[in-house]
This record gives sequence, structure tokens and C-alpha cells, in this order.
Amino acid sequence: MQGLAILAITYLTFMLILNYKVFHFISRYNKGFSNKLKKYNTYIWLGIILVITIINLSSLNIRPPKRTLTLLEMLFILLALIPFMIESGYKPQKNLKEMINFCFVFPIGEELLFRGIILSLATYLVGSSGIYVPIPIIKGVSLQVFLSAICFGITHFQYFRFKYDNTIIKKVLFAFVFGLFAGIVVEITESILYAVMFHIIANSGAAIYYIISNNNK
Repeated sequence: MQGLAILAITYLTFMLILNYKVFHFISRYNKGFSNKLKKYNTYIWLGIILVITIINLSSLNIRPPKRTLTLLEMLFILLALIPFMIESGYKPQKNLKEMINFCFVFPIGEELLFRGIILSLATYLVGSSGIYVPIPIIKGVSLQVFLSAICFGITHFQYFRFKYDNTIIKKVLFAFVFGLFAGIVVEITESILYAVMFHIIANSGAAIYYIISNNNK
């Protein structure tokens, strides 16, 4: 079963690009159908995530927070997101569809996937060992949070077709760090709702900053 869990994590982490490869293979037999699948790849990705989430609803922390964050804690997290918004280098397309995808579809889908499904699978793999990984500043995180954050970081390579340069590496590192904090918040509150909210705020802030800074040039 652990082998299946590892296989599932690998597929889910790279689901967008793997699905695209399957759709491309289908083009050998039906190019029109293949092109439609490619066009809606993002929504197929989200649909698969939603189906898995609904089937496993009770085990994925899809519930109101059992512990609410204090105003000071929320303020600290929001302030920590500002460097991400400014320095992440994201350049979402300015049309409405792409903005909705960047600000809402991807944050919701990624949180359900990485702080819900994959964190649950990582917890299954780790078991009740209580292993903590030392991290500067925040002292340490549970191994399952660390693993889900790594997956969240490296999944961003597929958005750039696995090319890399300093800008892409920076985006991956930003994603990894965000994954650590989001995972900690999920463990503390036993809910992914805060993580979804902060992810939407982070992406929306990055999009707004890009639009404003680009218009001022």
C-alpha cells in the first residue's frame, strides 16, 4: 500500500503535465478530441481533485477550523506574504479567464491537493512516528508537512515545462516556503480553510502588484 501511496503522490504532483502527455498521445487517434482535452486540462485537473476530495471528505481537514488563528497570527502571516507578492515574479495574463485561474482556481485546487490529499497520503506514509525536520526560523515541521511542501514546490516546474533559470528556481522556492507555512497552519487549525484563504490572497496580491507595476512602466 505504501508503494501505491508514493505512486499516487507522484502522479498527483505532476498531474497537469502527465494528463497533457496522455491527451497528446490521444491526438494520434482523434486530434479534435485531444485538442479539446488539452484546452480544458486545468479544469480536468481541478475536477479530479474535487472528486478525490469528495470521496475522502472526512479525512482531508475539509472543515471549519478547530482552532482559530488570533488577529496577531493572521497579521504576521499576511505580512510574511508581502515579499511573495512583490518578489515572486509571477506574470499572469491580464484576460479575465487567466486571472480567475491564477487568483482562485489554482489556489483552491492546489490547497485541496497539497494540504488536503497529498498531506493525508504523506501522513499515511510517515505514520505516527512524529518525525520533525529542523527548519531555520520556524524551528521545525513535521515530516509529512515537509514532504507535501516539497511536492508543492516541485509541481511548479511543470508550469514552466521543466525548464529552469534563476527566476523559475525562485518561484519554486517561494512555493516550497509557502507550503511549509500552509502545512503548519493546517496542522494547527486542523482545517485547510485558512490555507486556501492565504493562498488566494497571495496570488491575488502578486497579480495586482504585477498589473500595477507593469502599467507604471
